Amino acid sequence: MRRFIVLVGLCFHTFLIAPAFAGRPGTVVIRPGGVIAPAARAAMLTSGVKRSRIATAQTFSTDEMRVQVPRGIVGKSVHVTQDADHKSPASSLFRAFQSVEAAHAGHAAEVHVVLDAATRELYGEPFLSAMFGGLEASSLAFAAPDGVRHEVSLAEVPGTPSTMSKVAAANAPLAVWTGSSHPELGASLAKKLHVEEVQATRGSDGRLIASPVPAEARGKRVVLVQTKRMGDSERFHLDLIEMLYTAYQAKRAGAASVMVVSPYLPYSRSDRMDTPGTSVGAAILPQLMKRAGVDNVVFYSVHQAQEVGIFQALHIQVAHASGESLLAQRIGGYLKDNPNPNGKIRVIAPDAGAAKRARVFAGQLEKSLGLPPRTLQDEIVVADKERNGEKTVTKFKGDVKGATVVALDDETASGTSMKDVLEAAREQGAVTTLGAVSHLTGPAHKKLAGAAVDRLFVLDTLPQGELKASTGHPVEVIPIADHLAQVVKGLSTGKNVDKLLFFEH
Repeated sequence: MRRFIVLVGLCFHTFLIAPAFAGRPGTVVIRPGGVIAPAARAAMLTSGVKRSRIATAQTFSTDEMRVQVPRGIVGKSVHVTQDADHKSPASSLFRAFQSVEAAHAGHAAEVHVVLDAATRELYGEPFLSAMFGGLEASSLAFAAPDGVRHEVSLAEVPGTPSTMSKVAAANAPLAVWTGSSHPELGASLAKKLHVEEVQATRGSDGRLIASPVPAEARGKRVVLVQTKRMGDSERFHLDLIEMLYTAYQAKRAGAASVMVVSPYLPYSRSDRMDTPGTSVGAAILPQLMKRAGVDNVVFYSVHQAQEVGIFQALHIQVAHASGESLLAQRIGGYLKDNPNPNGKIRVIAPDAGAAKRARVFAGQLEKSLGLPPRTLQDEIVVADKERNGEKTVTKFKGDVKGATVVALDDETASGTSMKDVLEAAREQGAVTTLGAVSHLTGPAHKKLAGAAVDRLFVLDTLPQGELKASTGHPVEVIPIADHLAQVVKGLSTGKNVDKLLFFEH
């Protein structure tokens, strides 16, 4: 009897304290800052929540953004709403994408989405349902200015239609679809592949995205060329949405497959979560591309090689093309024409994290110069920035005195880091200072003009019209069209393209 009383007491005690461990149920309405837009009002009215919480959106100098949701949403039903930013609709939509991912990162039990009705008019319910379904939202609704809420069932969104067998699709004709971001590259690629080119068009307001004509996409392997343009955040996200929307429409129109050629992969630098409840852009874009119907992706010199695994986990075939090999070929030619009298060459990694990429590049530069293996790889110099009071001093782990130095990085925008490293190398005895980057994402040429930099080599993974039109700077643009055509042709014909790709050793 005594044991029975103790057992009953333990059960009653567990019944009382269990809810504390299970978490408090509740509903949270999240808006990405600013005024309370119709979407937030509709969500608050429907859920009975009297006060919404603000998600913090941060935009970086590269035009990319991230969103951090408020804390305290663990186990909660979260309603992510959209700000009615009619001047920047693409950025507004991408903030909503980021907010969904951030809510998942914050361990919300459910993530419901409420968008502004204008977004539905712009992109249509099927596309938006597919995108938010790809991010595993629980539901999607649209709010009119009067607060009326129209809900869409994500479970009823049809999958991408399968128009032909894999064997037939593999033998389908190619067509290059050129997005708005880099028309020169798309035209060059189509010409080198000897296939037809279809150019994307927009409405007169610059925002509306024209759907592919079914006859142009049906039964073809569409190669969609879209990258980043230097400019404002809205144009950057507009190009991103255009890529997703075009891929989605091409598949709906019966395309055999869609290969996205994005020489500069957006959000590749947003590859980690450094604060709780924060979106990780490198994980969002592959999910959206998968739901849009993308089968293959080609990009150059992604920030972290491990990001290839995100696409592979989603069964998207990836070709991580080696921008470093193109840079090594051109710089090898430059060094043959401008040899160092003592033959001393050093490759500089701007930080310890870039040392592996620098070694790969050094190995390719050895081949370009006809040097014995490991001649340059074993002499990698790593830059290390130390703060001395209010001044930052660059030191090197390795010897640069009397050397021709080549500083390698995957990307530069302002050119500040590249300038600092090469000027420090000059101060410490380097006789020739060269820089090499795959992606020039900002007006770095303005800062490098007049600096102690002999030459900076960049690829045209982004359109470089302003750079080519300007003078008085030490920057040389290397075209990628030939190399890209080899990659796309090899993938399209089933040939091995490993020698054109990037692999860390």
